[in-house]
Parts: sequence; C-alpha cells; structure tokens
Amino acid sequence: MAIKNVALIGAGGNVGPHVLNALDKSGFDVTIISHKSSKSTFDGRKVIQVSDNWPEEELVAAFKGIDAVVSNVPAAHGPTINGGQERLIDAAIKAGVKRFIPSEFGGDNRNKAGLELCPVYQDKLPVIKYLQERQDKISWTAVITGPFFDFGLRVGFLGPDMQTKEATITEGGSTKFTTTTLPQTGLAVAAVLAHDTETANKYVAIESFSTTQNELVAAMEKEGLTVKKTYQTGQELIDKSRAGVAAGNQFAVYGLLQATIFIPGYGGDFSAEADSWRTVLGLEKLDLKTEMKKLLAEP
Repeated sequence: MAIKNVALIGAGGNVGPHVLNALDKSGFDVTIISHKSSKSTFDGRKVIQVSDNWPEEELVAAFKGIDAVVSNVPAAHGPTINGGQERLIDAAIKAGVKRFIPSEFGGDNRNKAGLELCPVYQDKLPVIKYLQERQDKISWTAVITGPFFDFGLRVGFLGPDMQTKEATITEGGSTKFTTTTLPQTGLAVAAVLAHDTETANKYVAIESFSTTQNELVAAMEKEGLTVKKTYQTGQELIDKSRAGVAAGNQFAVYGLLQATIFIPGYGGDFSAEADSWRTVLGLEKLDLKTEMKKLLAEP
C-alpha cells in the first residue's frame, strides 16, 4: 500500500507546519484542507477550502484521490469540526482513503491510571476506538509523542519556563518522561506514512529523548540562565487541578495532563517502546543539551 497523496487538516498551529514541512521534504504530494473562514494562508500550496460546518459531501470530494489523511485539529473532538474527527473518518472511508492519522499527538492514553485521571485522554480515546471498529475499511496510526519539548519550555508546561526563568517542580523533579520536539514530530508522521505496512493499525511511540524536570533545569542553567524553583507534590497538583476543573476553569485540565507526565505510574515514560519504533522508522535520537542550546538561542 504505497502512500503518495496526503491530505493535511490543520496545517497551521503548533504541529501542522512541522508536519507539512516534513511531508514536503519526504516527497509526498500534500493537499491542505481548511475551512472557508480560516485566516491561515499557504502561498503556492494546493488548498481545498471546505464550508465551516464540514459537510460530508464536501469532505468526500476533497478526499478523492487521497491516500492518507493527517488530522492536526486542536483536540480529538475539535470544536471547529461538526461531528468531531469521526466525521472526517467517515468521509475518508467514502472517498477510498487508505490511512487516517488522528490528532493523537501527546501522551499515552493506553495507560489506565492516566486515562482515568486525565479528561484530555478520555476525549481522544473514542476516536481510536472508532477507527479500530472500521479498520477493515481504513487503516490508522496513532502517533504518541509525550509533551512537546520546545513548545512546553516556551509556555512553562514542562515546569521550567524559558520566558520567566522560573520552574514549578513536581514530585522532586526526578520522574523520567518522554518528550519530542515539534520538528521531529513532523518527521515521525512522514516516516509513518513511508513505512505504511509496519505502522498499520498501531500506536507508534516516538521520542526525541527522555528526561526529567531536574535535567531540564540543569540544561537551562548550563546555558547561563538562573532558574527560580518552587516545588509541589503530585497530589497537590492533582487536587489543585481538579478543583479548577470543578470551578469551570477550562485550563485547569492541563494540570491533570501534567500530572500524568511528572508523577510515576501514569504513563509518562514510554522510552523503551519509542526506542523500538526509532529503529523501524529510521528516526534520530536527539540530545537534550544540544536541543536546549538551540531553543534558547532562538529570537
């Protein structure tokens, strides 16, 4: 099942541009699918605009001749898509698409404890189940990356914040977790499609490297930054985040996502599995100190 023609949904945002760049460099013929009210522009690119309510007939027409659909919508049931990714899957099946890569990028929702704790995983899992029930009609690959290294440090999601030079450390900061850079996430998507037989109907775990919060802080300080550290227990993080969710704070859910990364037993470290997939996909293992130096040198 050779894959050549790829439809990319969500070519903007954090992940999309890196996926687009990697697909281009790998020789895929890419069609960008966007909704008509989108403000994103893609000069010189093949773009098909679909009505904002994503009518099935327009999606089917857009997917005709496409071998694989890559979804980078903001969440598993993205508010910009009427009917969630299931709507995209149905249209892809009707159009004869061979492979669907859902917007699974992030943590590992196969871990039972993490799934029970984190609503983000609970929102994503139904899409995988939907694909599994239809894998006789369309194959799928779920790419799990862990938190994004570069984005996470820019916004403080990983604990250390390169902008404020502060760090909130959870459970002593020694929990090992898997992380991937945004560019390597794009390379992984391209590699998955290039190895379509090996990756069919599977979770594919990737990583740039595995690290800890303490190692992140040490790498920042090695580059000359002084990082102010505060500490919290894992239970404090969970309790605070649950209280925020109960009070209607939509951002508090990200604290529960952090808990699955920084507290042992919630599935944040899948480095052994990622090592195996690295060999299959031909991906490079990156170096924390080198990537930190590059990131901090960015304007």
